[in-house]
Amino acid sequence: MIGAARRIRRGVRRTAIAGCVTLASTAALLAPAAAAHAATQPRTWNFQQADITAAQGLGRDGAGVTVAVVDTWVDPTHPDFGGRVFDEAYCVNGNGTCRDRTYAPDACIHGTHVSGTIASSRYGVAPAARILAVQALTYDPSSGDCSGSGTDIAAGIRFATAHGARVINLSIGDLVPLVFQDSDVTSAIEAAAATGVVVAVAAGNQALPLTDSYGQGVLLVAATGPDGQLASYSDYGGSVALAAPGGDASSSGCTPQTCILSTTPHDTYGLLQGTSMATPHVAGVAALLLAQAPGRGAAGVVQALEATARPLSGAGHGLIDAGAALRLHAPRAAPTGATAQSTGAAAPAPGPAAATPHHATMRTGPGSAPTASPSTSQAPLSLGIEAPAASTPRGGTRTPRAAGTAGPTPLAARPEGSSSSHGGPDAVAVVAATLVVLLAGASIAAGRRRPG
Repeated sequence: MIGAARRIRRGVRRTAIAGCVTLASTAALLAPAAAAHAATQPRTWNFQQADITAAQGLGRDGAGVTVAVVDTWVDPTHPDFGGRVFDEAYCVNGNGTCRDRTYAPDACIHGTHVSGTIASSRYGVAPAARILAVQALTYDPSSGDCSGSGTDIAAGIRFATAHGARVINLSIGDLVPLVFQDSDVTSAIEAAAATGVVVAVAAGNQALPLTDSYGQGVLLVAATGPDGQLASYSDYGGSVALAAPGGDASSSGCTPQTCILSTTPHDTYGLLQGTSMATPHVAGVAALLLAQAPGRGAAGVVQALEATARPLSGAGHGLIDAGAALRLHAPRAAPTGATAQSTGAAAPAPGPAAATPHHATMRTGPGSAPTASPSTSQAPLSLGIEAPAASTPRGGTRTPRAAGTAGPTPLAARPEGSSSSHGGPDAVAVVAATLVVLLAGASIAAGRRRPG
C-alpha cells in the first residue's frame, strides 16, 4: 500500500515538473467576500471536517493571540490579513541572528499559504489572530527550491519565542530535508515548548512511521484527505499527536474539493496539499483556545486538543475536533448583552483575472538589510515545482490594503489536460487556466525524510 502511494506521488511530481502552470481567474471557486467571523466565511471541506466554524466564536476568532510562522516569506499586503501580519523578521543569513521588521519577497508562496490557513479573514481558522512572519527560508535559483539552513530556522524559532509568540507553526520539513534532526533546531523547539509556547510541526509526507519527538507542548501533525482518513502521503503512527485536514489529490490534481485553498502572494489564492497544510489548522485552533482562556497555557491547549480528537488509526490521539476542544472547558457565559470580540478587516470581493508581473525588491526596517535578488517570472517553487508564469513577487513595502478596495486575483490548481466546471450557465466565467501546485510546502520527492 505504501509503495503504491509512493508511485502515485512520484507521478504527480513529474506532472508538475512538466510545466503546466498558468494564472487563472477562479472567482467561481470563491464565496462572497467574508468578514473575520465564522458565519460569513466560505464553508470549505476542511473547515467542515475539523468543525472549525463551531469553535471560532467560542475562541473569539483568535483575537489577541500571536502565531509565529517560521517559513518562507509571508506577503503582509494581502488584503485577507487586514494588517494583522504585524511584524516580520529576516533570518536568512547563516549566522544565527534575525533582522526585525525585514522581509525579502521571492518566488516562494508557501509561507503566505500557511499563514492564510491560520489567520486570513477568508480562509483562516483564527481570523482575528496576529501573524509574526519569520522568514527562515528563501528561494534558491541554483536548485529551484525554497529552502534554508538549520541555523537560520533555529534562529527564527528563537526570535519567535522571544517576541511574544504563543504558538509557532513549523511546516518546513519538506523544504529543508532532515531539518528536524538538526540539533540546533531540536534545541530551539524544545526551548520554545519549555517556555510555554505551543509548537505545531508537520509530520512529513513520506507515508512512513514517525519517531521524532520534541517534548511536552510540541504537536506533530499528520494530514487527512477529504474522506477524513489519513492522506496517502502522510507520515503516521509513532510520535504523531494529531491529524488535521491537509488534502489528498492523489494523481488527479488539486481541486477545491481535494486540497486546501488559502492565500498566496499578491492578492491571490492557491490550492496546496501536504502535512504543511494540516499543521496550520492545529496552530489556528491553538490560537482559538488561547484567546478563549489566555491563562490555560500550552499544557491546557495540548490537553484540550488531544482529549477531544476523534479516533483515527495512525494519527495519535486522532483527527482534531475544534468545536469539541473549545467546548471542553469553556469559560462561563458572559453577562447578558456581552459579545465575543472579533477583529480583522473584511475580505475584499474577488477582483479581475489579470495579474501584472512586478519587480522584486526588499522591504527593510531600521539598519542595513540583506540584498534581495529579483526572481524571474518562471522561477520554480520548492523541489522543482514551477511558479506561475505571471506572478513575480513585487516589492516588500508594507502597505496593507484598506477594506473594500479592489479584490485579489485567485489561483487554482488542476492537472495538465483536465477541464474545469463551474456548475451552470449563471456561474462566473470559465477558468482560463489553472495553477498546478501539487504537494507544495511538502512536495513528495522520493528519499526526503521529513517533508512538511
